[in-house]
Amino acid sequence: MPDPDDIRDPAFERAPPGIKRLVLICLAVTLLGGLPFVWSVLPLGEGAALWLRAKLGATGRALFLADALGEREVETAFHSTAVQVEGTRDLVLVRMTQREVFERTDRVRALWNQLRLPDVVVRITAVVEYAYAVSLREGWRFEAAEGAEGAERAKGLEVTAPALTPLPPRVDLATLRNEVVDGSLFRDERGATDRLQRAIPRLAEARAREAIGVVRESARVEAEGFVREWIMKRYADAPEYRSLSLRFADEQGGKF
Repeated sequence: MPDPDDIRDPAFERAPPGIKRLVLICLAVTLLGGLPFVWSVLPLGEGAALWLRAKLGATGRALFLADALGEREVETAFHSTAVQVEGTRDLVLVRMTQREVFERTDRVRALWNQLRLPDVVVRITAVVEYAYAVSLREGWRFEAAEGAEGAERAKGLEVTAPALTPLPPRVDLATLRNEVVDGSLFRDERGATDRLQRAIPRLAEARAREAIGVVRESARVEAEGFVREWIMKRYADAPEYRSLSLRFADEQGGKF
């Protein structure tokens, strides 16, 4: 006759020795805060290992008690607030993507400028997309040009477009990489990195202005194609204008 004071679980007593050790380990880990463990390194017997494979799957990956003993629900939410919605009338002519390197050297002097602390050099790399456009709200000037006197007159069209302007650059945050090139225990390296990161929009805008000369000819080709397609659809005599040249207002000789 079973002893009524015996609180041992018969099923537990019949379990393989490795399973008993596993249960005791699980209880201990639970009391210690749910530390992760890997089943493949537990000291289980062959029978216990096969049983564990059947229950948890032979994945060989690190397991957590929450995964092994229960079900997990994960909910990801994205919240946004429209701060400002503004329409634009800009014709984007060209886009350029570059991997940029932003570097900052932080120098500090202490004790009334008598002691120079070690410099901190931090670097951030990121992929930045630059876009260049001309305004459709500002004036465009169109002037007819003809061939030389005595020769067959071939009509041409000279166009002055608004200035080529860089739009706000887009920094791909997924490609952002921080690096401390030269650090010091006496300096705030994190603070120097944060200051550089806050300065990236301003630095990228400066780079965009510097690169206007690089993209100008590509933008001119796109603008000439836009104008040629527009006049062909709008004016019946457009085919008579065999040549088309375009200048931007910010170029020498631009007329506005």
